[in-house]
Amino acid sequence: LLYADGYFCQSRNYNIQKVGNLEWLIENYNFKNISYYIDELVVLNISRKNSDINQFIKVVKSISKNCFVPVSCGGGIRDFEYANLLLAECSDKILLNSSVYENPKILKSISKVFGGQSIIVSVDFKKKEDGYDVFIQNGKRRIEHNFNTYINLIKNMPFGEIFLNSIDRDGTGMGLEYDILNQIPNNFEKPIILSGGCGNSKHIAHGITN
Repeated sequence: LLYADGYFCQSRNYNIQKVGNLEWLIENYNFKNISYYIDELVVLNISRKNSDINQFIKVVKSISKNCFVPVSCGGGIRDFEYANLLLAECSDKILLNSSVYENPKILKSISKVFGGQSIIVSVDFKKKEDGYDVFIQNGKRRIEHNFNTYINLIKNMPFGEIFLNSIDRDGTGMGLEYDILNQIPNNFEKPIILSGGCGNSKHIAHGITN
């Protein structure tokens, strides 16, 4: 779920469009039913303006009341204090993206208290002719490392899972960017979550099967 400035949103190539507020979400999503068919719910705070942390926590708590699966939260987590607040109040895991590149020491400080299994590292990428570029800050800033180099830089850091999201395919429903998996080093041992482009159950099945 994507949350921004009081509303839940749809995203296409990281361009967001408001869909509805919390009341709309609860009315249109049967979370009690959904809980039987998913392993985890990820809620990302992608607010582009002033992010109200306390309001975001209240929203996640409201969703969790009827969704009995682990919840992971992300978006704008740049210090231990915010991570600590989320893990104490509403989240089983946290998802980090920009801060892993800008302040990699945050992984050590969080994992020292909560363990690496509590951290999901998110990597946003775009395809180019000879590989893939990596972006941070809501897909606005390209870093100097290509995808393969960046994965090798972070692979031994203390986190539990990696979340790979294709900016090109985000919200298109045209299928996942399976070729990105060929860029993962053979000695990469952490679970991989592949995202961006799922349009039907066949896309999900193909990703899991392969």
